[in-house]
Amino acid sequence: MELKNISNQELQMRIENLVRSERKMMHVILQHIIEFEDRRLYAVLGYDSMFSYLTCALGYSESGAYRRIQSARLLKRLPEIANKIESGTLNLSKLTQVQKCLTQLKKQNKSVTPQLTKEILNKIELTNGLETQKILAFEFDLPVLTQ
Repeated sequence: MELKNISNQELQMRIENLVRSERKMMHVILQHIIEFEDRRLYAVLGYDSMFSYLTCALGYSESGAYRRIQSARLLKRLPEIANKIESGTLNLSKLTQVQKCLTQLKKQNKSVTPQLTKEILNKIELTNGLETQKILAFEFDLPVLTQ
């Protein structure tokens, strides 16, 4: 694809449209991961985990597969966050961090209500990585987690 011959305005319009499409597709991919994992289709295909399927069969990097699985699990718990994924106010990195906190609390036999999780997600919208980590550490009463 030759991009050098298009105007700056056209290039800007194209990239903005592509980013919107990418976010929409991310939401759709996460929904498919949820259903694929629920059906345990990775096992039917000979993989020992969803992670193995995403990395070996689909070619995702380990970190990319991990973020998608963690984000899909949070989306399964809170399907109403789909629009925030599509708008870009929540991304895979933030969703993964929240899911990691929820998993850590579960291991400590502590639970977090869906309502509180939604409130925390609202607080981390459009924050940078460090701000997100600080908010999550405070809200979940956990040490600051690194990605």
